Amino acid sequence: MASKKIKLLILISALAIIIAILIVIFKPTSNHAETLNQSTTTSSVAATTGTPSSVEPTNAKRSFSDLLKASQQRRSQFHLDENRLATAANQQKIMQNSDAQTVAQHFPLLNEKQQKDGRRFVQYDPYIVEAKFVGDHIKIDIPNTGKSYDGKMTDVEQVDDDIVRWRGDLDGVNGQMSNFTVTQTMKDQYAIAVFHTPQGEFIMESKNGYGWVASGEAELDNDQK
Repeated sequence: MASKKIKLLILISALAIIIAILIVIFKPTSNHAETLNQSTTTSSVAATTGTPSSVEPTNAKRSFSDLLKASQQRRSQFHLDENRLATAANQQKIMQNSDAQTVAQHFPLLNEKQQKDGRRFVQYDPYIVEAKFVGDHIKIDIPNTGKSYDGKMTDVEQVDDDIVRWRGDLDGVNGQMSNFTVTQTMKDQYAIAVFHTPQGEFIMESKNGYGWVASGEAELDNDQK
């Protein structure tokens, strides 16, 4: 009788050990399946959006309130137009084609001789550059050349309380002569830019949102006359 009880206890103990082993084996498998399911769900969301969550455009990392605050800090003596800045934050093309007659109405320094000397006339929005920080991009169309460049900001320098200078490189262009600078004052609504391109150096000058673009050689000829 005692022998049967001992055998029964041994059998019960063996079953308990087997059950415990099975629990240990199958519990990680269940967790792994749950983790795998979560990973699949995350991948599906990423595929739907088309953009990994860790990759964002530069402007997406900066709210407009932050952009306005940072831009205004550079202009302690000038109140920026919030609506124009908000619109410009999403724009990149800094120059549009214009004509001599229109530019002359806004740029009093432009004389009759300069209106006919071959320079190309443009409309320039200073707020587009004003809204840009290091890492942001602008589009530079050089008039009369058919060339367009993507410029990436590499440095922003506050020269004084109303003069700010932006420096950058032309993306996709190799060599030292592939950069640009834009310097502007908002109080005087005046800007001057220099673009170094494979086609040569081009200079832009703007007053009250209108100006001209000429090659560096053409500007040198004008200075000599």
